[in-house]
Amino acid sequence: MGGGASGAIRDLEQTVSQSDDAFGNRIADTTINKLDIPAIYPPNTERHRLVVNGVEDRTFTSPNFADVPGRYQLTGSDGDVVEFSTREQLRYVPNYELLFGLATWYDTAADQLTEGQRLYAELSDNERDNVYGYEFTPGNTRCRMVSGGDLVAELPESEWGNRDAQHEVGNRRAGNPFDHIPRDQPMNPRGSVVWYGVGPFMPRISYTREDGYQRNELLGSLSNTDDIATEAINLKPKVVLEADPGAPEFTVNVGSIGALIKGSAQEFNRPRSALLYDLGGEIGPTYAGNAPVLAKRHAPDKQNVSVKVDVPEFSPEGTVTVDIIVVAVDADATDATDWAYSRQGDPQNTAVQYTTNVSTFPTETRAVPEGGTAEVPDARLMAGSVAEGAKNDPTKAEAGPGEENKRVLGEDEVALYIPRTAGSTGVSLNWLRPLNQQDW
Repeated sequence: MGGGASGAIRDLEQTVSQSDDAFGNRIADTTINKLDIPAIYPPNTERHRLVVNGVEDRTFTSPNFADVPGRYQLTGSDGDVVEFSTREQLRYVPNYELLFGLATWYDTAADQLTEGQRLYAELSDNERDNVYGYEFTPGNTRCRMVSGGDLVAELPESEWGNRDAQHEVGNRRAGNPFDHIPRDQPMNPRGSVVWYGVGPFMPRISYTREDGYQRNELLGSLSNTDDIATEAINLKPKVVLEADPGAPEFTVNVGSIGALIKGSAQEFNRPRSALLYDLGGEIGPTYAGNAPVLAKRHAPDKQNVSVKVDVPEFSPEGTVTVDIIVVAVDADATDATDWAYSRQGDPQNTAVQYTTNVSTFPTETRAVPEGGTAEVPDARLMAGSVAEGAKNDPTKAEAGPGEENKRVLGEDEVALYIPRTAGSTGVSLNWLRPLNQQDW
């Protein structure tokens, strides 16, 4: 049989098998456990995380970052490291496979690139100690798996050139795809991960051929045959620009980012509640004038557990009206101390700790709908609700803003419950239920 026929059969086999999981079962991309980050939207702290040389930029005003029509751009030189990722992490679900993709390419012309100008597209944690990813650096293009900070498998660019190198059919090129994909051409690295701790990583590259047709090439398969695949799997899609010391300035593009669990798994399904009495006592009319009544965080040894913040339920004293917003800040942006599990919580079964020993949060002054300006929390809003003291039924609390399945507390963040009342001072709460859900 000719090389063209065998290649066509192989492509057909791959197309059919893409709808099967590692267990031979037919699956569909109907899950709601997914991340969808369109590059046509402006960046925001609910969905995006920008880190420049180890410091998170929550305003997206760094000179190393630009929001341009249809894409984002990262720029760096001489030792810079710029990371642009989703803030949400994808939750691993047994029995299903994980699929992620990140459109990215060099904006700097291909003939201007040097080996010190590194571009990575990956699924990884904040520290990049656990990675499923691609490196597109000229002279060092590869796919790799990193577990616990150690490289456990890689697929060098030279190995791709040995694959079906003996034939070429039409405009379909054989062998190494980067022999015919300019690094400054839009491309979408897409990877499938079969986890269970023992499954492979199957990297693909998707791009448009010269004749306008889409090409999706399987680059190979990587696995850790000596130990568990990676030490963590609740990871985030991420694009990273790294400039070696002395490297000249260059720019990379970041397009839309997506990831999903191929199946029909729910994202969160296990409520974890706490109940606290007699909070506040001096609640006044402005957020900035009040201390948070409660702070919540991931327990230090359980940061890999996904935690979704729900709308809080509470009862103000007397007949006053109180609203509470739940905001997320970096751990070093508040003075919260003396963390502990709730009275109702079992440390073996919850990933959340609380404290009432908290008083500070960052603020900013800006215009408000009522007219004029006000000092308000400079933080990421996650949830909110309002209740009247005469209505102690928690069902009377009104739902706050935000899409439920996107109120995910970052593993390095603290959630603050900040109250406000309409004109009164010295108000307290009879009780507060800081509801959350965990996948654990």
